[in-house]
Formats: sequence, structure tokens, C-alpha cells
Amino acid sequence: MAQIAVRDPLAEVRSRMRRAFGEIGARDLGDEFDALTVGVWGGRGRSRHIPMDVYETADGVIVHAWLPGFTTEEVQVTLETGKLSIRAEHPAEDAETPDAQKRAYFVRELDHGPASRSLLIGKGYDPDSIAGSLKHGMLTLTIKKLPAAQPRRITIAAEA
Repeated sequence: MAQIAVRDPLAEVRSRMRRAFGEIGARDLGDEFDALTVGVWGGRGRSRHIPMDVYETADGVIVHAWLPGFTTEEVQVTLETGKLSIRAEHPAEDAETPDAQKRAYFVRELDHGPASRSLLIGKGYDPDSIAGSLKHGMLTLTIKKLPAAQPRRITIAAEA
């Protein structure tokens, strides 16, 4: 089976922060720290992290990515030289529209910025075979493996 490399850019930072805070008495920051670092990584004006599950089957790879609130027109998927990239972005809200000017928010927590995620799946997958669906906020991608090169027997002619 091929190995799939998923890179978390903040894993090293989380690890170091847990060690540092552990030394001063905080045993485990757990979800609070994860929420803090995701808030730093994501947030308004920055790309948010897309949570996903990725697993291999006999025929290829299945990807489940959580994209609540996005439509199919707002999601872009690419596979190039073994790197799978998913990007989703809502259209920018125009602050100049009369409707937007009338709003007086009490709380504004819904982020309308981009969300993206990339991972290396290797070069053994066919970019033309990607099939995807988006249902109830779950993007499901199926990526088929490239057909393996079949051994071929070479016939050698005898000299006459």
C-alpha cells in the first residue's frame, strides 16, 4: 500500500507549546490550545483548515473533507504531481450594498474567508479519474490508482 503524507503545519508548534506549558504546571492544554492555534492559523482574512479523513482502497484513495456551507461552485479540487489540493471560498461580501450597510451585528463569528488543505498522496494516482460529490457539507473524492505497468514477455528471434 502507498503511504499518504498529511502535513500539519502547526504540529511542531503545538508540541513545543505543550512541552513549555507542561513545565510551568499546565498538564494538557487539549482542545483549548487546539482551538487557539486553529484560530491563529485560520480566522478572518486567512485560510482556514479543512478537516478530512483519507484512506486507501484496493482501487485508489477516498477523501472525506468537511466543507459545511459551501456549494459545488465554491469548491476547487486539483491533483498535480502527487499533491491533492482542496480550496473553498465564499464570494466576497460587498460592504457597499444597501443590505450590508443596514446590518448592526450583535455577534459575527461566521467566517467567509477561504478554506484550503493540501496533502501528498503520491504520483501513483490518475488525475483524470477524480470523481467528487458534495452532500450535507461533506466533500467525498474518489481517486483511482494508475494502472501498473504490466510485465511483457519479449520474443527473441534466432539467427538464421
